[in-house]
Amino acid sequence: MTLQRKLALFLVAASIAPLVGVGFAVLNRAQAALERKAVAEQNARAQSGATAIDAQLSEIDQALAAVGETWRPDRLGEEELRGLLIVLSRQIPATDAGAVVDAHGSARAAVGEGGEQSTQAFVQAVRSAAKTPGPRVLVAYDDPDHGWQLAAVRVVPAATGGSWLLAARLKPESVQQKLDAAVPEGGSAYLLDRARILVASTGAAGLSPEQRKELVGRLEPARAGTVQGAGFLAAWSPLPERQGFDV
Repeated sequence: MTLQRKLALFLVAASIAPLVGVGFAVLNRAQAALERKAVAEQNARAQSGATAIDAQLSEIDQALAAVGETWRPDRLGEEELRGLLIVLSRQIPATDAGAVVDAHGSARAAVGEGGEQSTQAFVQAVRSAAKTPGPRVLVAYDDPDHGWQLAAVRVVPAATGGSWLLAARLKPESVQQKLDAAVPEGGSAYLLDRARILVASTGAAGLSPEQRKELVGRLEPARAGTVQGAGFLAAWSPLPERQGFDV
């Protein structure tokens, strides 16, 4: 039986159970079994999606770290930095832009797809990562041309003190592929940053105002869980190493 069929049976049973009373214990047990199965499968799909995206981000972070340690961007000139970013783009096919920001917040080099406004939004997002503690940061930002984007940023210590920032922008379709692999039949999957939808699975519709209202305050970013609304069952799972991001 497909997950979509199980969810349909579970929701039908949940809607009629209050009408049949205590005389139908078998229905109650069947409803409980369907609920447990549906919840378990939804949880597994959300967790697999979160794990897959986190693993992809870890690979990108490792590539950023390796390039930063090998090339030492604070010792390179402008053309050399552009060469560094081109090398980085070839090493990480899941990205479509790169940038280097120095310890003073100045963009030393930026390459990638998109126009000037898109590049400026990307660089500004990289600058904002300097305010976040830790050697690696994932930043969600609004691109004027393409909507919500994700930038993976690596902090690189400079020889003269301070830190430079080496960043790569993820292709939304690379994240979407991970969501597509996790999406339940007849359902949708989303990568969320708090209350915002950053990337959706192929063909997924946005959440309706009614669904958003039912979900507000019921998702706990620190741990995985499920929530049942009127006509839907949703499961979520935080990315293991990325606080504030959930599938």
